[in-house]
Amino acid sequence: MDKNLLIDASILANALGEDLAQVNKYISLFMESTREGLVEIDAALDLANLQAAAAIGHRIKSAALTVGAIRFADLCQALENLKDSEDVEQGSEIVAEMHLMLTLIEEQVKSDSS
Repeated sequence: MDKNLLIDASILANALGEDLAQVNKYISLFMESTREGLVEIDAALDLANLQAAAAIGHRIKSAALTVGAIRFADLCQALENLKDSEDVEQGSEIVAEMHLMLTLIEEQVKSDSS
C-alpha cells in the first residue's frame, strides 16, 4: 500500500474480486456517509459532546479502513482517543483535518476515474 494515497482502492478491490463497478459504488457510499457523519460530528462538537463525536468517528473509521482510506481512519482514531471535555478544541482541529482530507479524497477519486 502506498502511504501517500489518500484512498487505496486496491484494498477494496481485493475484497470484492476486482469488480470495478462495485469498488466505485463502495467508495461513493463511503464518501456520502462520511460527509453525513462529519456533519453529525460537527453538531456533537458544537454541543461539546465528545463522546458522541468519538462514536461517530468510530463508525466512519470502519468504513474508511474498508475502502483503503487509512490516513483518514487514523484521524478517526485520534478523535476516538479524546476523552475529556477539555479536548473539544483538539477534536475540532482533528475534524477540520477530516473535512479537508475528505475533499482531497473526493478529488483523488475524480482524478482516478477520468
